[in-house]
Amino acid sequence: MKNWFIILLLIFFSSCRSKNSSSLKKTSDTLSVEFSEYMFKNGPFRLHKQILIKQFTKDSTSYSYYDSLGTTLLRSYSLITDNDQIEINTNYPTSDYGNRLGLVYEENTIDTLQLLKYQIFNPPLDGDGAIVICPEYGIVGQYSYTWGISNILTKWGDQEVPSQLVGILNSDKFISTTKLPK
Repeated sequence: MKNWFIILLLIFFSSCRSKNSSSLKKTSDTLSVEFSEYMFKNGPFRLHKQILIKQFTKDSTSYSYYDSLGTTLLRSYSLITDNDQIEINTNYPTSDYGNRLGLVYEENTIDTLQLLKYQIFNPPLDGDGAIVICPEYGIVGQYSYTWGISNILTKWGDQEVPSQLVGILNSDKFISTTKLPK
């Protein structure tokens, strides 16, 4: 009788769930993305195919980019929404950038897509640049000011990115440095 009681207690407690457990559950999408590399606004000269794993929780979305085989993590970002403010956390596996990105520009464009431009605070001499994140797509642009190189999202899953968005991302307001807030 004692064993049955213990078994019933174990079943009861294992079936209990916290109200917060469903809000902590992550869901994710995995898709292939393609970036076109531009040098000094000339036409694209190289393509970078990557695997994007986009994970959602109640108050954040994380974007992890892997090589085209899906084996090596290249970079990851998390957008955290807190009181209608969006904050970014970064993870560069091969550098010390850490959380040194600051929001310098925000634009709502093309069907109310939100574009958030972040620049590196106190960058290394040849490592200055920016990333542009769209909460729906993840990274849509990545720039190196010193080297004049831009990587712009041109394919997301099976969809071509609208040429109007590619043109905006290849415009001076995104490919040139923006004054950082103090």
